[in-house]
Amino acid sequence: MSTVDLASDTNERPESPTVSDFARPALYLGEGEDTHSSSLDDDPHSSVVFQYNEEEYESEASCPALLSESVGDGLPIRRLRNFTLFRANNLRLINGLELLHPALSTGMYNASGLVETVKEDDDDASEDEDDEIQSSGVRVRLAIIELDIHDFDEGEFNENIYIKTEHAWYILDTASTQYESFWQPLWLRHRFAHLVLTSSLNEPRMTMVQFLSYLNSEESEVLTEVVFRTDDVIAYITGAIEEALAADAPIARVPLIRSFTDRSVPALPPPEQDYRAAPKVSKGVKQVETVPLVTPIIKRVLDKHLTSLMSLVGAEQIFRCREMDGVIYEIGDVVAVAPGDDDDDDRAKSENAASSHCVNKFANNVWFIRIMYFYDHPTDREHHKPRKMLHGQWFIHGSRTMLQETPHSQELFLLNECDGIPVASIFQKCTVRFLEVGEAEEPDQSDPEARSFFYRYLYDNEEHSFTDIPSIPPNIECPNCWRKAQLKLYNRPRIVDDGLVLHGRTYHVGDFVYIKPNSEKKGLVLFVARVIKINLGKTDIVISPEITLKPRQLRVRHYQRDEDDPRQIYRTNSTNCVDPEDLDGLFFVQQFDQAQAAESDAWVDAHPDHFYVDAEEEFKCCENCLQKHLTEVEEIESLPLRFGGPLPVLEVFSGAGGLSQGLDQSKFFQTKWAVERSVPAAKTFELNHPETNVLCADINDLLQYSAEMRYGDGGPSPLQSSDEDCTLIPDAKIPKMGQPGLVCGGPPCQSFSGANGHKKENDPRSNLPFTMLSVAEVYEPNFFFLENVTGLLQHSVTNKTGDGRLVEKAMLKLIIRGLLALDYQVRFKVLQAGQYGAPQGRERLIFFGAKRGCKLPEFPIPTHAFSRPPQKYQLFIQNDYIPPARRGRGPNDDHIFAPHASVTVNDAIGDLPRFDWINPHILRAKTSAAVAKINDRVAQGIQQMDASTAPVGFTSPVAYATPAKTRYQRAMRNPTKTKVEYHYTNQASPFVAEASTTVPLKPYSNHTSLPEEFFMNTKLKKKVPPVCFGRLDGEEYFKTAVTIVQPRSRGSYVLHPTQYRAISVLEAKRAQGFPDDYILWSGAKKWTGRIVDYYRHIGNAVPVPLAAALGRSLEAAFVETWKRMPKESSPELLGIC
Repeated sequence: MSTVDLASDTNERPESPTVSDFARPALYLGEGEDTHSSSLDDDPHSSVVFQYNEEEYESEASCPALLSESVGDGLPIRRLRNFTLFRANNLRLINGLELLHPALSTGMYNASGLVETVKEDDDDASEDEDDEIQSSGVRVRLAIIELDIHDFDEGEFNENIYIKTEHAWYILDTASTQYESFWQPLWLRHRFAHLVLTSSLNEPRMTMVQFLSYLNSEESEVLTEVVFRTDDVIAYITGAIEEALAADAPIARVPLIRSFTDRSVPALPPPEQDYRAAPKVSKGVKQVETVPLVTPIIKRVLDKHLTSLMSLVGAEQIFRCREMDGVIYEIGDVVAVAPGDDDDDDRAKSENAASSHCVNKFANNVWFIRIMYFYDHPTDREHHKPRKMLHGQWFIHGSRTMLQETPHSQELFLLNECDGIPVASIFQKCTVRFLEVGEAEEPDQSDPEARSFFYRYLYDNEEHSFTDIPSIPPNIECPNCWRKAQLKLYNRPRIVDDGLVLHGRTYHVGDFVYIKPNSEKKGLVLFVARVIKINLGKTDIVISPEITLKPRQLRVRHYQRDEDDPRQIYRTNSTNCVDPEDLDGLFFVQQFDQAQAAESDAWVDAHPDHFYVDAEEEFKCCENCLQKHLTEVEEIESLPLRFGGPLPVLEVFSGAGGLSQGLDQSKFFQTKWAVERSVPAAKTFELNHPETNVLCADINDLLQYSAEMRYGDGGPSPLQSSDEDCTLIPDAKIPKMGQPGLVCGGPPCQSFSGANGHKKENDPRSNLPFTMLSVAEVYEPNFFFLENVTGLLQHSVTNKTGDGRLVEKAMLKLIIRGLLALDYQVRFKVLQAGQYGAPQGRERLIFFGAKRGCKLPEFPIPTHAFSRPPQKYQLFIQNDYIPPARRGRGPNDDHIFAPHASVTVNDAIGDLPRFDWINPHILRAKTSAAVAKINDRVAQGIQQMDASTAPVGFTSPVAYATPAKTRYQRAMRNPTKTKVEYHYTNQASPFVAEASTTVPLKPYSNHTSLPEEFFMNTKLKKKVPPVCFGRLDGEEYFKTAVTIVQPRSRGSYVLHPTQYRAISVLEAKRAQGFPDDYILWSGAKKWTGRIVDYYRHIGNAVPVPLAAALGRSLEAAFVETWKRMPKESSPELLGIC
């Protein structure tokens, strides 16, 4: 990786007192006192050896020439980044605390790293001129002879840690990734001490309480009050203070300093604790003038005999068990506690909802918590002794999740929340068992007195997902506390080696990055740029008098997209300084010349984050990051071959094949079986996917056959086709149990659709999602997904108990409940097809399921800047919505910018031949102006077609009107074909034809724009919604695809934006992402019937670009699952045969 440019000036360090002139023993923790040192030295199995290759290192003596340094009377100061410290004799990495060893000057320790000069105003003018990647620092190996820390000079404390060699002083800047954990013990102590010293110097009245308040306000993931209170840190700070006082630092009378040096001053005040469920007790006691300070062991001894108040210094004492009322409670026990005040207001409101209560009386009246450890509360006291506390992870009963009245009455779910509560809050110990992977839940007996429970999932009450309980590193006292600390680390920019890390992404110089626009406007694309400099230091870098690069900022050079092909980018002269939070991830760029069109298309089509530049353009990038990405792509592409083929897919309710068309864009999936009852749709699927076993059968018949095959004593009854001849389907074409790795599909949505104005609660089609779940129960695939209309969210049913109460959102709850019962993790979300490259606005509800032990797919991040994101669908309580898919990884980063512009109607169909319906002029007479207008359109090449007889348009294959103008048009075309089919509409009545040709060619014009003649003696009403005869906007998107393309239908927007007609079958295909050569089949004898079938095939399908995006998410989950599993059995475990 690259580093910042080397400066030319030299800073010289005058000879001055060093830490070796002071009382070293005050800081040094000898053998046995430091846990890291002894283990590293004595246990060869725990030792890490520095990998030293002499050829990679320059001699230190050559550094002045390499760095353009000049040396004066003093030694130059240099900066050492990406450093590692190790023993000179055996190259073993050392704990940073060993630098405090009195024998440091003997040269027993060495350092390695990238050395640079130190300069306040790093000149970057040359970089502006030629945009060079930052040059690498000089890599050296140094022999350490001295250490200097907490230097007090010219009235201030120096925050740097210095090491000295024979040739120079070196500031230890950032540790290497390998060395980071070894360096942290010294760095933490040093940082705490520096904060104490500088706070005391800057604020002479600073008290310990004020300092701790400041420390807690910083919300550091490592510089916490708990760590500050440990014995080792207190001892180190005390030694640093003594040395500072010896150097005449004017801090002796500061109250904070006296807390360490004068035992007559009250010691460290106890930390505050918040807890969730506790009896009403006093949260503090009156502090006496003098509080003796004692360490944990001494305090434990004295507590049995003395009642006087003593304060604890050092680590908080943690206990493994407690006894109360004759019952011993231990770490890991799950206990029921008296409910308190929930800090989640919305969840608290839900507590009172009748639907959140289950038949289990006990669960309705208690909360559940798993004990992680016990401790003494530092301020609350009972009978002159500290209040006994426990720290635990919260469980939530299923009835208090979104499942409400539908969960198993004895199932609990683990939460990501933890608290400290009084031991006295315990009501009783509970029997709570973890259900192992694959272990079936017991039938729910709905016992109101049951006191035993089970759990298996983690519930996220913001995302409303149910997932495997994540693994954590060993020796973690509280997994939730650990995860919170990791999340803080994840959300803060950090310097790692020669890069910057934020939200799980590492940025280096040369990387191409997305940058978020500074705007609230919807539908904006992300800027594209390349990182040309990162300030990895702790001081400003002055680029020019007008530009300053602050620490942890990045300087970027902007690129612009080509107008004809936005995936081709060009370098500009525009640069900018940005914060890490302004970035939205990486993209990857390669060079291609004009003769490599096929190669550039293949590169771009392989990934949404692929762009290219012209081969003649000067091109620089971070080679390491690009190569890493290429290696990952190559490894992923090779996995199906290593497994003997793609993951076999069973698609039910397959229709004409939109879902499989998208999934098959990934090499990981192959639809081996498709089930569809409609003969025309099944035949269409089969014509386009000849490798698939298409079962033209009712899903219930397949389920009956499969259940008999699995559970029956004899063989199953033959499966009959749903065609006219009731043909028997051969057993060899039917999947066997365990064969499908993925079951997917979209049950018919008519009973849920908003377009259905006559919904019935007992519509049998409403139960088809459960038939699909039953298919999953029989075949047990590792992955599952179901898609449907958003109307499913609102589907409620009457409670079976007979009280007449509605089960709100019953379909949503019961689908999730069914998947949980089948041992599937679950998440759901509403996705907008337009955000994934479809040229239409179409929201779909998606459920992802993955067997426990497998990686549950994440939802795909939006790739296209669509102007209409999904609606916010409220769940059960106020302010509780289904969160939309988002690109932002930071908290509350809900921006909807994306790398690519949305695909418009013109982008999708602008290359097709043009034609109009002929206006029959039944209601309005033809005028000379109308004739002239028609002649003008004919002169433009717009053919005029009689709309009275189907098909209307080009009945034979016709040549494209223009070459492909957009990447979307190129994707729709078969490069071996120059002509296209299906470019026709159905016939139209004279009234519909005249109205369609009279609505103005203006975006979103509709029937309200028609003259009065169209409302006289007709059923058409001008002011009665919804609209009809709606015309599309060519610069916007298609409205949601429908199965009936009829301009007069209510809410219909199917008129072409620039031509006087409805959209053709071919244009409807493009709106859904079907390629031009996708074959449509119908058994109808008349053209009108055929075209009706064609439109229905298309309108019922999942948009192909959305299906492809879902496939990428499933692919990523597949890869992650493979990485988790034993390699010798991965194919079988993943369902690959």
